[in-house]
Formats: sequence, C-alpha cells, structure tokens
Amino acid sequence: MAVTGKVKKTLGDVIAHAIRNADDNYFWEDYHKQADAVLAAMSKEGYIFVRMTPTPEMINAGMETLKYGRQWKSDVVARMYHSMIEQSLKQPI
Repeated sequence: MAVTGKVKKTLGDVIAHAIRNADDNYFWEDYHKQADAVLAAMSKEGYIFVRMTPTPEMINAGMETLKYGRQWKSDVVARMYHSMIEQSLKQPI
C-alpha cells in the first residue's frame, strides 16, 4: 500500500483552524461567530454533534431499518447507525 503523504486532520485540528480563521479581533472576540465556524468546519469534514444517549425517536428509527432474513451484521449496524443519526438531526440539541 502506497503512502500518499497526506496528513489526516484530527477533530482538534479542524476546530483549532476554524476558530483561528473565524475571528481576528483580539479584544472583542465573537464567540458565536467562532462556534458557527467550528460547526461549519466540522460539517465540511463529515462530523456532527449528536447526543451520547439515543433518544426514543432515534432508537425507533434504528429499529425500523431492520429487515427480516439473513443479513451481514455490518450491514445491520450501518443501516441502524445511519438512520439513528438522520433522526438525531431532526431533533433540537
């Protein structure tokens, strides 16, 4: 396997870069502007914030994706995960 030389960003890198670029005012920082920049940068990199404990709606969404018959465990988990995340995005944080 060839190494491409591209350094993978950590979540901390994404947040630090977003804050640095959000506000260049040294005395009256706009923390809402910084927070919005962090959330936008995280979204761009494929991250979202979700609750640590799933809500009943998230659990129901995951259960609704279950199909009858034989399935690969990884397929079941992936479908449940995606449907639960989609449901979490519909709810206020």
